[in-house]
Amino acid sequence: MADLAGVLLVTALITPSGALSPGPLSVSAMVLGARNGWRAGALIAAGHMAFELPYFVLLALFTRSFQLGGSVERAMLAAASIFILFFAYLALKDAWRGVEIGLDNAAFSNSRVLSSPFLVGLVLTGLNPYFLIWWVSAGLPIVEGSSDLGAGAAIVYVFHVSYDFVWLGLLAYLASLGAKRFGGRKYRVFLAALGLVLLVFAADMMVAALRGYGFLSF
Repeated sequence: MADLAGVLLVTALITPSGALSPGPLSVSAMVLGARNGWRAGALIAAGHMAFELPYFVLLALFTRSFQLGGSVERAMLAAASIFILFFAYLALKDAWRGVEIGLDNAAFSNSRVLSSPFLVGLVLTGLNPYFLIWWVSAGLPIVEGSSDLGAGAAIVYVFHVSYDFVWLGLLAYLASLGAKRFGGRKYRVFLAALGLVLLVFAADMMVAALRGYGFLSF
């Protein structure tokens, strides 16, 4: 139990560097949460977990053999940037059109993937090389500590992923409260601001990919 307690303490100290850091998952939770409340954040976290859990297990078993090649990383960055760019486009489109709160009235309803918070969480996690690298850098002590705990590793992972559910659910809930309270023009401005933030994430990932391919030198 002492070992488990120590790994849980390490997890509590390290997890916020990933779970609470600004990123596409956080922004998507606010975009979809403005329409669907805290459940959107919880579903995004569930999609995130659907990819993260098997990845965590594989790392715990084969940590030393993991390598993320340059070509794979570049391809993932490019794919993620395109996905986020389309997400940003739909958010900005809804802001411009001034749709009412409610997914059925939104441009997102025209996209099977983007209308599902679970799939958004799954895709944004699986296509994000920064997430993959976090687990073998900042998150490595969690993996290494868990690999020696046997069944206790499940407790560590549940503790870790609870941060994602609480954080993304809270962001979605707060976005929903703001949308219901202000609505109208202020809601459109809020949605447009989130869309612009998503554009920044998409541009950052695309620039990183293009640099890797040698198209950009700055």
